[in-house]
Amino acid sequence: MWIFAALWASRAAAFDGCPDGAERVQTNWPERPWVCALQGGPRDSGECPAGTREVSVPSSTRPSRCALDGADPAPTRKISPSARPASQEPAARCPKGTVAEFGTHLKKGWRCAALKKPVEPEAPKPKSAACPPGTKRVRTEDPFEPVRCAAGGESKPAGLSGSWSRYEVPGELLFEYPEAWHVTDGWKDETPSLFLQPDLARDGKPVSMTITRYKPSNDAYVDMDAAIRQEVEWHGAKEGGKGSVAGLPARFLEVPKQTKLAYLRSGDGYLVLAYSAPEDLFQAYAPAYGKLLKSLRVVHGESDPLPEGEDRP
Repeated sequence: MWIFAALWASRAAAFDGCPDGAERVQTNWPERPWVCALQGGPRDSGECPAGTREVSVPSSTRPSRCALDGADPAPTRKISPSARPASQEPAARCPKGTVAEFGTHLKKGWRCAALKKPVEPEAPKPKSAACPPGTKRVRTEDPFEPVRCAAGGESKPAGLSGSWSRYEVPGELLFEYPEAWHVTDGWKDETPSLFLQPDLARDGKPVSMTITRYKPSNDAYVDMDAAIRQEVEWHGAKEGGKGSVAGLPARFLEVPKQTKLAYLRSGDGYLVLAYSAPEDLFQAYAPAYGKLLKSLRVVHGESDPLPEGEDRP
């Protein structure tokens, strides 16, 4: 008799109200205390198969399981096959978009109820493009805040709102530049050059100005006319006319919204004054280049040519 009772108890405990391949599992969720979970846990990637969702369970070895959608067992004691109503044979199944709800007050013991969509938070309203009275839109070099509203109608970008400094290469040239900019002096290199930049830590293409002297004795020397042709053919530079800078005849080129160039012919070669910036900052920092051209002073030699229409004193 005791053997028969044990077999009957084992058979009753084996039924858990879940379909084949799943088992009744207690969870840590008050709203879903019992679920039908796959006998295998989440995949190695941590994801559950389609038609299931991950739930946490009170287990230190398997803290999460993959629960079937719409097939939760009744949160009551397990019932034997003889006491199980026909409406739960083999388990409550509901169409897609609904979930089984159980309760003793229901006629069948369960019903299919529509899934409640989670309430999504409202998207933040976009900031107005207009600035408050007394302020003005100003471009910055901060990628997270490319434009800001500056107090007092400030319109100059970082590095141009302060005073100007003078830089001199004794016996050769001097010029003015924004005081906040950094100067890298390579005038004693094989090809003498000065490199000016407002922000050394900027990612991507920097804002920069350079002054470079090319002489026939330099290994990298290219005739000035040939260098101009290369800029036009290789980089799409446009001729900007002729003029005078620091008392030397000059030719101007520009790659629209990218680069400005001034070629100054001297008796022993030529100087190149270049300005480069990202497209969104090109116009904002152009005044620094204009100041460089106007303030440049060069110590002339007897062989230096004169601009067109000028005579040597």
